[in-house]
Amino acid sequence: MTPTPQPIRLPAALPAFSPPAAPTDPALFPALAAVPRGGGSSFGSSTGVAGLGTPPSVTINYEVPTASITAPANGQTYTLGQAVSSSFSCTDVPGGSGIQSCLDQDGRPSGALIDTSTAGPHAFTVTGTNRFGLAGTASVSYTVVKASTSTSLSYSANPAVVTQPVTFTATVTPTPAGGTVAFNDGNVAIAGCDSQSIDTTTGTATCQTSSLAVGTHQITAAYSGDASHEGSTSAPVAEVITGAAQLLSDLRAAVTGVGAGTSLADKVSQAQSYLAANDTAHACSTLGALIKAVDAQSGKRIPPAQAGALIGAAKQIQAVLSCSGR
Repeated sequence: MTPTPQPIRLPAALPAFSPPAAPTDPALFPALAAVPRGGGSSFGSSTGVAGLGTPPSVTINYEVPTASITAPANGQTYTLGQAVSSSFSCTDVPGGSGIQSCLDQDGRPSGALIDTSTAGPHAFTVTGTNRFGLAGTASVSYTVVKASTSTSLSYSANPAVVTQPVTFTATVTPTPAGGTVAFNDGNVAIAGCDSQSIDTTTGTATCQTSSLAVGTHQITAAYSGDASHEGSTSAPVAEVITGAAQLLSDLRAAVTGVGAGTSLADKVSQAQSYLAANDTAHACSTLGALIKAVDAQSGKRIPPAQAGALIGAAKQIQAVLSCSGR
């Protein structure tokens, strides 16, 4: 016969459970009673665990690194396209994690060329980052300007005779890549020469004119500048333009004492008188008579070379007076 199971009976209540004392309970672990709890930038103990000595003190410094820029210098001016190498450094604070990177705003290390490709103000920034990821920056500003130029002016003849073509040449230094030159007579542009192109090989521009009136002219050449170069203006050149009156005076001095008697000098004096009276026709005919007289004495009383020079001077005056056809 199988026995009948009997129910298990439990006591009406179990005794209360009491956990053991915590490890920090001074009653059981007095050596750990002095160990601090909680966060902070520094932790440790002056007592420590019995038998293990004093634990180390650890300090975390949250100050950022320092960046220092030597070049470009703050407030410095550089020329457009000038090659300038940067120079900078970064230093972490004492007790820091050490510098991980020290780069300019374009992610380049010290020694890379700074930007001088455009004229105007520029900013340059350096960022130093330590191994904790803390970053410190420094910035300077500098200015980029166009290259300065100088312009000089020369001429083909000075003095020159009125209506005689004169060529003025402007030279711009350093040789620019473009731009124009305006040639001025005082404050007025010389006709046809107000915008002469620069020869980018020689840095020169020219102006040929025969429009200058008798007298002294202050000629200047003004370079316009280009994308990379500033403009500049030459010092004025005093260009003297002589007319028939001055040429007759010079011829009168040249024929004095030449040839037989005073006939040549007298003819020039007559031409001067006619010119002073605005009698151009008689002045022209008198000059024609002078030329014939000199030619007749050439190789006799007057050396051929001297005679040729006198005849040339007389014909020049005739050209100035427009004697042809009179």
